[in-house]
Amino acid sequence: AVIDAKSKYTYGEFYTKIKETVTALAQLDICKDDYVVIECSQDAEYLMLDFACGMIGAVFVPVEKKAMESRVAEIFTETKAKCIIGQTDYSAVGKWYDIGTVMQIICLLGKMLNICRRQMMWQKFFIPQEQQASQKESYFHTEQMWR
Repeated sequence: AVIDAKSKYTYGEFYTKIKETVTALAQLDICKDDYVVIECSQDAEYLMLDFACGMIGAVFVPVEKKAMESRVAEIFTETKAKCIIGQTDYSAVGKWYDIGTVMQIICLLGKMLNICRRQMMWQKFFIPQEQQASQKESYFHTEQMWR
């Protein structure tokens, strides 16, 4: 299990959260070979971001929690990072995303995907097979974002 002060995940739940994090990072336009500066923290969110960057093929660049802005600017410039994710506001350095906002996006994406899955299961029982085929393509596209 993965446990921190705020949350507790089984490995299966944590893997699902990592896939949702991959989707959220894709929404932030983070792609393979992009550098992402991430402020260190001792929680599951930090690990999710680390694993998600690995799944995308992005380079995870950790910086010390509450690091001096000049140091973060140096790292950001040297790595040509796409963005910074963390609790400390580094918006003066470059494109910065608050970790709380990123985690809210991840939560919403997870809920949306769960709704899609439930809808697909419901359709198996109540919608004629001809209609299911066209709707399945839309769902398949959403699932492809996870891979």
